[in-house]
Amino acid sequence: MSKPLLFVFRCPPYGSSLAREGLEAALATASLGQTVSVLFMDDGVWQLVQQQATVIEQKNISAMASALPLYGVEQCFVDKQSLTVRQLDAETIGTDVIPLDTAAVQSLLANNNHHIVSF
Repeated sequence: MSKPLLFVFRCPPYGSSLAREGLEAALATASLGQTVSVLFMDDGVWQLVQQQATVIEQKNISAMASALPLYGVEQCFVDKQSLTVRQLDAETIGTDVIPLDTAAVQSLLANNNHHIVSF
């Protein structure tokens, strides 16, 4: 059995296709039965904010993020520091995620029990 995958999202949801492609990869991988967890940090936390797509007239990518549990992605983490720096809180992000402090994020990234895929 292969190691679980940790998808790390660091890029903003709009301006390139990287965020959408990363979420699609995470959903596809989880649907194939692979153990997947995700971490949103840096500008990647913007992927969790609802309602912003209507302002820029693009399809909302946060709907894809909210589908992660439906595809078997049970561990969705967000870096609390990234939220704080961007003045975001739990009310502005629509997906159920587990907030992690900086030490927990570092521990998660340093953990050798999974492969990391970064977008």
